[in-house]
Formats: sequence, structure tokens, C-alpha cells
Amino acid sequence: MAIDTIEDKELEIIVATYLKDKKLTEYEDCLNAFFGGIVLKEGSEIIIQPQCCGDISDITKWETIGEMNSRNWKQLWIGHPWVYVKKQNADIEFTEYTEDDKEMEELKIQYKASQEIIVEEFQKARKILIDFQQRIYQILKKKNIENALEIAKIITGTND
Repeated sequence: MAIDTIEDKELEIIVATYLKDKKLTEYEDCLNAFFGGIVLKEGSEIIIQPQCCGDISDITKWETIGEMNSRNWKQLWIGHPWVYVKKQNADIEFTEYTEDDKEMEELKIQYKASQEIIVEEFQKARKILIDFQQRIYQILKKKNIENALEIAKIITGTND
């Protein structure tokens, strides 16, 4: 489910459920970003999606693709298994999922996309994530929760 499709009432339930039984006086030690992350799609086909232990703060890993200029494989953390990425001319190549310590030459390309388009899409994704953080902040503020902004930033992974 895309975070910008979550209705306000649903989001209130998600936030309340997530915060239930958490010591908010120790929020920095007991809260993490929501599980999930970036889904790379072409049309309706899912190419890459978050894996075990991935969370929405992993957008920062994806954003490094915009700065890539190396033709060497680099791990892209999306949880495990993960993928590798590298720049090839004006494109970014993505491998299939792996947890193996394969030799880099053995990695198989699963998908290729324009680096420019990827950067544009991640700028949009970042805006959606900031809006999501603001929506959660408003929910917490309405409930008079101390440190509402800091908590919203942590659970949306925007506290970098």
C-alpha cells in the first residue's frame, strides 16, 4: 500500500497501534521507522520491493543512486535479500535479489532504468514521505503527545 493512499482514520489506527505499550518518554530508544520501503515498478509490474528488515528510512539508500558515477556494483540495502546497483552510461542497473557473497562478475542484471528518471521519481517519493511525516505529526499533536515532531520523524525515517 502506498503511504499517500492511507486515509487519515486508518493512519490514526496505525499510529495508535504502533505506539501502544511504548514508553514515549524514552522514544529515542524504543521507536524505529515503520517497516516497508520503496517499491520499484514499471507500469503495474513490481521490479524490486522491500525485503525482511527493510524500513521506510531506506529511501536514503535509494537516493544515493542519484550521485552514482561508478561502474562498480554497490549494495542497495532494501532488507535481505538485497540487490546491487551500478551506473552504466546514463542508466542504473539493478541485480536480482541476493544474500550470497557472489563474485561481482556473477551478478545478473534484473532491470535497467535511466538515472535521471530515478532521481526525479525519488524527489517525488521524498516529498510524499515528508507529507506522511507531517500527517503523523498532526495526529500526535492532536493527542498532545510530547516530542510529537521528533517521534513523527523517527517513525517515518525522516530524522536524518
